[in-house]
Parts: sequence; structure tokens; C-alpha cells
Amino acid sequence: MGVVKAALDVYEAAKRLDAAATADAAVAEADAGQKALDSMTEGDTLEPAEGRRAEVASRLIRQLRTDAERVRKATTAKDVEARKTDLDTAVSEKADADKGVRPARDAYRDCLAKANG
Repeated sequence: MGVVKAALDVYEAAKRLDAAATADAAVAEADAGQKALDSMTEGDTLEPAEGRRAEVASRLIRQLRTDAERVRKATTAKDVEARKTDLDTAVSEKADADKGVRPARDAYRDCLAKANG
């Protein structure tokens, strides 16, 4: 997998707000970046500026991998499923409450109209 495709996978997963997929894609991006870096530096003597860029790239790859692993651990917390269930319940309760707003509002308007009419 190329670095560009891996970066696009991270972008798409993040756009979907899927933390686990984003973390997995970030690890894949780190792997692709490391492979590209290894092939660039393999057997060649780098100029000082290139060597510094390679060091920076290596640090960024390590940081990306560390951050991705941290995110992945957060998505596997013990209470994730319970929180998802609580969220689904809250969304369902909100939808039920929303259904009651319109009739109550209409009844209130009718009452005001009768009182003023």
C-alpha cells in the first residue's frame, strides 16, 4: 500500500468519524511511510540535508504509530459497548419526545386562539 493511498484511507475513516478505522489506517500509513523511507535510505549515503529530513520523517512515523496505538486502545475501552447502548437509548427517547412536541404546541395555539377569540 502506498503512502498516498494510506493517507487517503486515514482521511476517509476520519471523515466517517470512525476512530478505530482511523487508527488502523494510521498504522497502515506509518507502515507505508516506513517502507518508503527504508527504500529511500537503503544503501545510499545521504547528503546532510537529506539525512536530517529522513530523521524527521522517522520521528513523525514513530509519533503517528504511537498516536494511532493510543487511539486504538481508547476505542477498546471496557465500557464502549455500554456507552453505545446508552447513546442509542437516548437517541430513541429524544425521537419519542420530539413526536410529542408538535401536538402539544398545536393544542397550546388552539387554547390561545380560544382565549383571545
